[in-house]
Amino acid sequence: MDASTGLQLLIVTNDPALAARVRELEMPGVAVDTQTQTSEALMLLESGRYAVILADQVLPGALCGHDFLLAAQQVDSEVMTVLLTDRDRATEPGFGRFDLVVPRSTSAQKLLARILIRREGAALGVY
Repeated sequence: MDASTGLQLLIVTNDPALAARVRELEMPGVAVDTQTQTSEALMLLESGRYAVILADQVLPGALCGHDFLLAAQQVDSEVMTVLLTDRDRATEPGFGRFDLVVPRSTSAQKLLARILIRREGAALGVY
């Protein structure tokens, strides 16, 4: 899907269950790509086609989800960043740098609602 025709999301996780839950967001106007490797995900971000990147806190390789999202912000400062964690860690130091910090157990519908509300708020200057 071209970024101009809808919402393009990239989920970075090696957890098949989490990837499947986020894939439930796919519908007309919303496309979801999945990547398991942070290095490949960073290369995909260079295309500039993603509006939202979601990262699991626990990732294989050199970068955890937190560090990956910080690197992603360096590649594309406009991308919305969402960190998926096992518990509510929004108050931990450094997590305020992300647009959303959400429990991994959040349903696909609630996750999409939070993303859309945050995007609308940002467009209106609320966030």
